[in-house]
Amino acid sequence: MFGLVVGSFLNVCIHRLPAGKSLVWPGSHCPNCMHSLVWRDLVPVFSYVFLGGRCRYCREAISPRYPLVEMGNAVIWCLAVDMSDSIQSVVLTQLFFSALLTLSMIDLSEMIIPDVINLIIIALGIARQVTADESGLLNGLQGAVLGGGSLLLISLLSLWIWRREGIGGGDVKMMTVCGFWLGWRNTAVALCLSPYLALTGVAVWRLAGRALPKDRRVPFGPALSLACLLAAVWGEAITAFLL
Repeated sequence: MFGLVVGSFLNVCIHRLPAGKSLVWPGSHCPNCMHSLVWRDLVPVFSYVFLGGRCRYCREAISPRYPLVEMGNAVIWCLAVDMSDSIQSVVLTQLFFSALLTLSMIDLSEMIIPDVINLIIIALGIARQVTADESGLLNGLQGAVLGGGSLLLISLLSLWIWRREGIGGGDVKMMTVCGFWLGWRNTAVALCLSPYLALTGVAVWRLAGRALPKDRRVPFGPALSLACLLAAVWGEAITAFLL
Protein backbone atom coordinates (compact mmCIF):
# COMPACT_ATOMS: atom_id res chain seq x y z
CA MET A 1 0.00 0.00 0.00
CA PHE A 2 2.86 2.38 0.76
CA GLY A 3 4.33 1.52 -2.63
CA LEU A 4 1.09 2.56 -4.35
CA VAL A 5 1.01 5.87 -2.49
CA VAL A 6 4.66 6.66 -3.27
CA GLY A 7 3.99 5.63 -6.87
CA SER A 8 1.36 8.37 -7.03
CA PHE A 9 3.99 10.90 -5.94
CA LEU A 10 6.40 9.53 -8.54
CA ASN A 11 3.85 10.45 -11.21
CA VAL A 12 4.09 14.04 -9.98
CA CYS A 13 7.90 13.88 -10.25
CA ILE A 14 7.73 12.39 -13.75
CA HIS A 15 5.41 15.15 -14.93
CA ARG A 16 7.06 18.14 -13.22
CA LEU A 17 10.80 17.48 -12.92
CA PRO A 18 11.59 17.81 -16.67
CA ALA A 19 9.70 21.12 -16.74
CA GLY A 20 11.48 22.44 -13.66
CA LYS A 21 8.20 22.86 -11.77
CA SER A 22 7.67 22.62 -8.02
CA LEU A 23 6.74 19.18 -6.72
CA VAL A 24 4.49 20.58 -3.99
CA TRP A 25 2.80 23.63 -5.50
CA PRO A 26 0.29 23.90 -7.04
CA GLY A 27 -1.62 20.87 -5.82
CA SER A 28 -2.64 17.97 -8.04
CA HIS A 29 -4.84 19.00 -10.94
CA CYS A 30 -6.04 17.77 -14.31
CA PRO A 31 -3.47 18.71 -16.97
CA ASN A 32 -6.30 19.32 -19.46
CA CYS A 33 -8.90 21.42 -17.62
CA MET A 34 -6.57 22.43 -14.73
CA HIS A 35 -9.31 21.64 -12.18
CA SER A 36 -7.95 20.86 -8.72
CA LEU A 37 -8.32 17.23 -7.69
CA VAL A 38 -9.79 16.18 -4.36
CA TRP A 39 -8.88 13.13 -2.30
CA ARG A 40 -11.34 10.81 -4.01
CA ASP A 41 -9.68 11.58 -7.35
CA LEU A 42 -6.24 10.65 -6.01
CA VAL A 43 -6.64 7.16 -4.55
CA PRO A 44 -3.91 5.17 -6.36
CA VAL A 45 -5.21 2.85 -9.10
CA PHE A 46 -8.76 2.70 -7.66
CA SER A 47 -9.65 6.28 -8.66
CA TYR A 48 -8.50 5.55 -12.23
CA VAL A 49 -10.67 2.41 -12.39
CA PHE A 50 -13.68 4.05 -10.70
CA LEU A 51 -13.56 7.04 -13.08
CA GLY A 52 -13.20 4.82 -16.13
CA GLY A 53 -9.83 6.33 -17.00
CA ARG A 54 -11.27 9.83 -17.46
CA CYS A 55 -11.15 13.12 -15.60
CA ARG A 56 -14.17 13.59 -13.33
CA TYR A 57 -14.58 17.22 -14.45
CA CYS A 58 -13.76 17.46 -18.17
CA ARG A 59 -14.01 13.74 -19.10
CA GLU A 60 -10.66 13.89 -20.90
CA ALA A 61 -8.89 10.53 -21.03
CA ILE A 62 -6.25 9.98 -18.34
CA SER A 63 -3.01 8.36 -19.44
CA PRO A 64 -2.73 4.71 -18.28
CA ARG A 65 0.84 5.62 -17.29
CA TYR A 66 -0.46 6.84 -13.93
CA PRO A 67 -1.89 3.55 -12.59
CA LEU A 68 0.92 1.56 -14.24
CA VAL A 69 3.58 3.58 -12.41
CA GLU A 70 1.67 3.19 -9.14
CA MET A 71 1.34 -0.58 -9.55
CA GLY A 72 4.89 -0.91 -10.81
CA ASN A 73 6.24 0.89 -7.76
CA ALA A 74 4.20 -1.37 -5.47
CA VAL A 75 5.69 -4.46 -7.15
CA ILE A 76 9.30 -3.30 -6.91
CA TRP A 77 8.80 -2.27 -3.28
CA CYS A 78 7.65 -5.84 -2.56
CA LEU A 79 10.79 -7.12 -4.31
CA ALA A 80 12.88 -4.84 -2.09
CA VAL A 81 11.29 -6.30 1.05
CA ASP A 82 11.84 -9.84 -0.21
CA MET A 83 15.56 -9.33 -0.91
CA SER A 84 16.49 -7.29 2.18
CA ASP A 85 17.31 -8.47 5.69
CA SER A 86 16.83 -5.24 7.68
CA ILE A 87 14.51 -2.24 7.79
CA GLN A 88 17.37 0.07 6.78
CA SER A 89 18.24 -2.08 3.79
CA VAL A 90 14.57 -2.28 2.75
CA VAL A 91 14.13 1.49 2.78
CA LEU A 92 17.35 2.20 0.86
CA THR A 93 16.50 -0.44 -1.74
CA GLN A 94 12.93 0.79 -2.16
CA LEU A 95 14.08 4.37 -2.70
CA PHE A 96 16.72 3.19 -5.20
CA PHE A 97 14.14 1.21 -7.17
CA SER A 98 11.70 4.15 -7.15
CA ALA A 99 14.45 6.44 -8.47
CA LEU A 100 15.11 3.97 -11.30
CA LEU A 101 11.41 3.87 -12.18
CA THR A 102 11.16 7.66 -12.19
CA LEU A 103 14.17 8.27 -14.42
CA SER A 104 13.03 5.52 -16.79
CA MET A 105 9.67 7.17 -17.38
CA ILE A 106 11.25 10.60 -17.79
CA ASP A 107 13.82 9.26 -20.25
CA LEU A 108 11.10 7.52 -22.25
CA SER A 109 9.06 10.70 -22.66
CA GLU A 110 11.72 13.43 -22.68
CA MET A 111 15.01 11.68 -23.61
CA ILE A 112 16.73 13.17 -20.56
CA ILE A 113 17.87 11.90 -17.15
CA PRO A 114 17.61 14.70 -14.55
CA ASP A 115 20.76 15.23 -12.50
CA VAL A 116 18.70 15.50 -9.32
CA ILE A 117 17.76 11.82 -9.59
CA ASN A 118 21.42 10.87 -10.06
CA LEU A 119 22.26 12.87 -6.93
CA ILE A 120 19.58 10.99 -4.99
CA ILE A 121 20.96 7.63 -6.19
CA ILE A 122 24.55 8.47 -5.22
CA ALA A 123 23.37 9.57 -1.77
CA LEU A 124 21.51 6.26 -1.38
CA GLY A 125 24.58 4.39 -2.64
CA ILE A 126 26.86 6.04 -0.10
CA ALA A 127 24.42 5.23 2.71
CA ARG A 128 24.21 1.61 1.55
CA GLN A 129 27.94 1.03 1.11
CA VAL A 130 28.87 2.74 4.38
CA THR A 131 26.57 0.39 6.28
CA ALA A 132 27.46 -2.71 4.24
CA ASP A 133 30.88 -3.78 5.54
CA GLU A 134 34.43 -2.50 5.78
CA SER A 135 35.01 -2.92 2.03
CA GLY A 136 31.68 -1.37 1.04
CA LEU A 137 33.00 1.99 -0.13
CA LEU A 138 35.77 0.35 -2.17
CA ASN A 139 33.21 -1.97 -3.76
CA GLY A 140 31.03 1.04 -4.57
CA LEU A 141 33.91 2.97 -6.13
CA GLN A 142 34.86 -0.04 -8.25
CA GLY A 143 31.24 -0.33 -9.42
CA ALA A 144 31.10 3.39 -10.28
CA VAL A 145 34.33 3.21 -12.31
CA LEU A 146 33.19 0.06 -14.10
CA GLY A 147 29.68 1.32 -14.84
CA GLY A 148 30.41 4.89 -15.85
CA GLY A 149 33.81 4.11 -17.37
CA SER A 150 32.42 1.42 -19.69
CA LEU A 151 29.71 3.65 -21.13
CA LEU A 152 32.07 6.63 -21.36
CA LEU A 153 34.55 4.51 -23.34
CA ILE A 154 31.77 3.45 -25.74
CA SER A 155 30.70 7.08 -26.15
CA LEU A 156 34.25 8.25 -26.89
CA LEU A 157 34.88 5.44 -29.35
CA SER A 158 31.63 6.26 -31.13
CA LEU A 159 32.63 9.92 -31.43
CA TRP A 160 36.05 8.93 -32.75
CA ILE A 161 34.91 6.27 -35.25
CA TRP A 162 31.46 7.43 -36.40
CA ARG A 163 31.61 11.10 -35.40
CA ARG A 164 28.38 10.78 -33.43
CA GLU A 165 27.39 10.27 -29.82
CA GLY A 166 26.67 6.59 -29.19
CA ILE A 167 25.83 6.86 -25.49
CA GLY A 168 24.28 9.96 -23.94
CA GLY A 169 25.98 11.80 -21.11
CA GLY A 170 22.97 11.21 -18.89
CA ASP A 171 23.36 7.44 -19.31
CA VAL A 172 27.05 7.66 -18.36
CA LYS A 173 26.27 9.63 -15.20
CA MET A 174 23.38 7.33 -14.34
CA MET A 175 25.47 4.17 -14.64
CA THR A 176 28.23 5.77 -12.57
CA VAL A 177 25.94 6.40 -9.60
CA CYS A 178 24.09 3.10 -10.05
CA GLY A 179 27.43 1.32 -10.15
CA PHE A 180 28.27 2.82 -6.78
CA TRP A 181 25.02 1.48 -5.37
CA LEU A 182 25.38 -1.99 -6.93
CA GLY A 183 29.08 -2.69 -6.42
CA TRP A 184 31.31 -4.01 -9.17
CA ARG A 185 29.92 -7.56 -9.46
CA ASN A 186 26.29 -6.56 -9.93
CA THR A 187 27.35 -3.63 -12.12
CA ALA A 188 29.01 -6.12 -14.46
CA VAL A 189 25.77 -8.12 -14.57
CA ALA A 190 23.76 -4.96 -15.35
CA LEU A 191 26.14 -3.97 -18.14
CA CYS A 192 25.78 -7.43 -19.70
CA LEU A 193 21.98 -7.41 -19.52
CA SER A 194 21.23 -3.84 -20.63
CA PRO A 195 22.00 -4.10 -24.39
CA TYR A 196 19.77 -7.17 -24.74
CA LEU A 197 16.95 -5.49 -22.83
CA ALA A 198 17.28 -2.40 -25.04
CA LEU A 199 17.23 -4.47 -28.24
CA THR A 200 14.19 -6.38 -26.98
CA GLY A 201 12.40 -3.11 -26.26
CA VAL A 202 13.15 -1.78 -29.75
CA ALA A 203 12.00 -5.05 -31.34
CA VAL A 204 8.70 -4.99 -29.42
CA TRP A 205 8.24 -1.33 -30.40
CA ARG A 206 8.74 -2.13 -34.09
CA LEU A 207 6.53 -5.24 -33.96
CA ALA A 208 3.80 -3.04 -32.52
CA GLY A 209 3.99 -1.01 -35.73
CA ARG A 210 5.69 2.01 -34.17
CA ALA A 211 8.40 3.89 -36.08
CA LEU A 212 11.74 4.85 -34.57
CA PRO A 213 12.68 8.56 -34.34
CA LYS A 214 14.15 10.06 -37.51
CA ASP A 215 17.57 10.43 -35.88
CA ARG A 216 17.38 6.74 -34.80
CA ARG A 217 18.05 7.68 -31.19
CA VAL A 218 16.27 5.63 -28.53
CA PRO A 219 16.31 6.13 -24.74
CA PHE A 220 18.75 3.74 -23.05
CA GLY A 221 17.82 4.73 -19.48
CA PRO A 222 14.87 2.30 -19.15
CA ALA A 223 17.00 -0.67 -20.23
CA LEU A 224 19.79 0.35 -17.86
CA SER A 225 17.28 0.79 -15.03
CA LEU A 226 15.69 -2.61 -15.56
CA ALA A 227 19.13 -4.21 -15.81
CA CYS A 228 20.19 -2.56 -12.54
CA LEU A 229 16.99 -3.72 -10.83
CA LEU A 230 17.48 -7.30 -12.05
CA ALA A 231 21.12 -7.21 -10.98
CA ALA A 232 20.20 -5.87 -7.54
CA VAL A 233 17.58 -8.59 -6.96
CA TRP A 234 19.09 -11.61 -8.73
CA GLY A 235 22.68 -10.54 -9.45
CA GLU A 236 24.30 -13.29 -7.40
CA ALA A 237 22.10 -15.99 -8.94
CA ILE A 238 22.81 -14.71 -12.47
CA THR A 239 26.56 -14.60 -11.77
CA ALA A 240 26.51 -18.14 -10.36
CA PHE A 241 24.60 -19.37 -13.43
CA LEU A 242 27.04 -17.73 -15.86
CA LEU A 243 30.08 -19.09 -14.02
